[in-house]
Amino acid sequence: MLVESLQPRNWDVSALGAFLLLFLAWFTSQALLFLYRITIHPLARFPGPIIAGLTYWYEYYYDVSKEGRYLWKIIELHEKYGPIVRINPNEIHASDPSWFAEIYHGTNTVTDRDGWYNLDFLGDGLAFTLGHELHATRRAPLAPYFSAQSIRALEPRITGVVARMVRRLEEFHASGHIVNLYHMFAAYALDIVSEYALGEDGSTNLMGLPEMGRAWSEMTTAQIRNNPLGRHFKSTMRVMLFMPEWVLVRLVPGLDGFVKYQDSLLRQTQRVLTQNDTGEGVLPDKRTILHELAASPTLPPREKSLVRLKDEMNMVIGAGGETTAQTLTRTCYHLVTTPDVLARLKRELTTTLKDPDKIPSIDLLQNLRYLTAVVEEGLRISFPVLARSPRVFRRHALQLGDWTVPAGKSFRTRSNSTRTDGSITRTYKSTESHSVEGKEVVWERREYTSPLHTSWDSYLSPLSYGNILPYRYRLRITGTEALIRKQSGVY
Repeated sequence: MLVESLQPRNWDVSALGAFLLLFLAWFTSQALLFLYRITIHPLARFPGPIIAGLTYWYEYYYDVSKEGRYLWKIIELHEKYGPIVRINPNEIHASDPSWFAEIYHGTNTVTDRDGWYNLDFLGDGLAFTLGHELHATRRAPLAPYFSAQSIRALEPRITGVVARMVRRLEEFHASGHIVNLYHMFAAYALDIVSEYALGEDGSTNLMGLPEMGRAWSEMTTAQIRNNPLGRHFKSTMRVMLFMPEWVLVRLVPGLDGFVKYQDSLLRQTQRVLTQNDTGEGVLPDKRTILHELAASPTLPPREKSLVRLKDEMNMVIGAGGETTAQTLTRTCYHLVTTPDVLARLKRELTTTLKDPDKIPSIDLLQNLRYLTAVVEEGLRISFPVLARSPRVFRRHALQLGDWTVPAGKSFRTRSNSTRTDGSITRTYKSTESHSVEGKEVVWERREYTSPLHTSWDSYLSPLSYGNILPYRYRLRITGTEALIRKQSGVY
């Protein structure tokens, strides 16, 4: 009896010992990892706070606990440590705009996305593709549909949505109700891009809803707010996304709209794939991005699966809608708060566009110099994409001044500071100014003083990469013109 009574105690001691041994092993491994990161790690010699080099929890504190404040903390770190700062164990951040081209526009370079920072758990779309070669494979069939020529073909769809937006503005004016520009521009952008991506049957048709794009905007905002948390707990996020929908909605009630949208997008993708498989006729002018991707001869079969193409459409629609809505909303806000610029823009529109019943072509709008200047300035100061886009130079080290960033380590420069840097741009003449990040922002056409580039496109590319820029640019210039003409009484 005495022996039997002692057996559980021996088991408890053994279990406790095993636990302590495991804890000691974990603690030792962490201590050695921390020691490695601040001594012989390839980035150990770069300036920055020691804790940032030790652990990702430093970034967690500012981006999760402080709700997205790491962007501003990085600005403070540059003020303290200089143009190059180590901001986490494997990433270097630069503030010198002269390095921008080397990072994002270097030729003959192989760059991957940073695996830790990338939100690849959100899907398998282009924006979440890590590897250089796979990214190029996925990008190639998409690029032609965002070229200037393709957008001109899209113009009837754009003008149709613009006409509906003008009618909604007239309704708000007649009823005396206040219009939420963010919700309206979200509906405007999403109605266009969803129809372009999926066809009329797949259009979101938000402009006709009483609150237009409010539900979408709230869903997108909630997702963006959760992204920093997901970045630190990717495994947990992947498990959650594989849960049955009813369980996921029960755990996170705010995801109800997201789940319904994903289901709808999956059905629309299946519809197009079925049309391609059965040979069901689709008129040439009704073919969509999804139709073309599903039939693309350059994409391998594994890249044309139902889920993969659904994820691609999710990326195209989400990115095109949110960034356009953000930029247009902020552009219009600054126009209203800068009366002299607004008055000059109105004069250009009212004197150039004589027919109030005709929506002008995009080519005509692009030839209006002051409208173009306003849109470019709106792009410059709107910052719709605040997330970093670090690059990993896989095959060679990156030489920036006296610093050498080793191959395989993440590096980026901040487009926000680039677009407000006085050493890059100057104004032809100044007008009323505002402050963005403590720097003067002047609403006027600008020119480059930097010898590296001669147009805004090079410095705006983190906002919308490469050939996708004309597509978003035309949405913004048309939306701005429509609102200002309506406000001016032209419509």
